[in-house]
Amino acid sequence: MTDIEQKRLFVGEMYDGPGWKAKVRKMSDETIFAIYMREQHRLNNHPTKETEPKPESDDDGIPF
Repeated sequence: MTDIEQKRLFVGEMYDGPGWKAKVRKMSDETIFAIYMREQHRLNNHPTKETEPKPESDDDGIPF
């Protein structure tokens, strides 16, 4: 599998639905590359709550 084919699969999996996947199949390689790079930049610079480290707490767990 070539690099652009892997990127096309990644972009196709970004959203559910056959309509999006059909659009992705018709997109040019340049468009796929641009979407892939934008998403990588977003993921690297704005991590989701699941990937963000939890802040350390001063709470010792004692409820008073």
